[in-house]
Amino acid sequence: MNMETEKIELTHDPKRGELFYGKNNVTLTARGQLAWIQRECEKAIGPAASHIIYESARVYAHRTESNIEQQVLNNLNKLSREEIALKLLEQFNKFGYCYAQAEEIDIEGKKAKIKVYNSANAIGYMNAEKPVCHFIRGVIAGAASELLDEPMYCLETRCTASGGGYCLFEVMTSEIAEKKRLGE
Repeated sequence: MNMETEKIELTHDPKRGELFYGKNNVTLTARGQLAWIQRECEKAIGPAASHIIYESARVYAHRTESNIEQQVLNNLNKLSREEIALKLLEQFNKFGYCYAQAEEIDIEGKKAKIKVYNSANAIGYMNAEKPVCHFIRGVIAGAASELLDEPMYCLETRCTASGGGYCLFEVMTSEIAEKKRLGE
């Protein structure tokens, strides 16, 4: 993992109370805050919270281009799907969600493995019994669905919050995910 830092420029509109990173309207929050919000949701509504967070992030990623740099969008026709997938992973890094790197990207096989360090979901959410990065896996699933033009699913198989040194996400078709769920 690269530990170098780079300065970024944010602009602030004090009359509207808004921050911008490039053309993207952003909100700053402490990384541990995401874990606190998720835990409070889990307390209030139980296990359904993980599904709600995952689905909302999946739909967000599938339907919006707000966090994808215009440079990436302008060059989509010139890039292979693998290159687009790698560019999308860079967006996680740029927007402070985590440091993401591809372990495997198999466009034809419609699967991928993504290793994540320093997950914004896991920070502040230590000693979890199971993986907790529902927002990140939802965004990955939504981006993969958009890239492959079919419903995709993302499963977190290892999580920093439950004792792993990194988080590991497996992307697969929704059909394969359902077969795994049913034990087929």
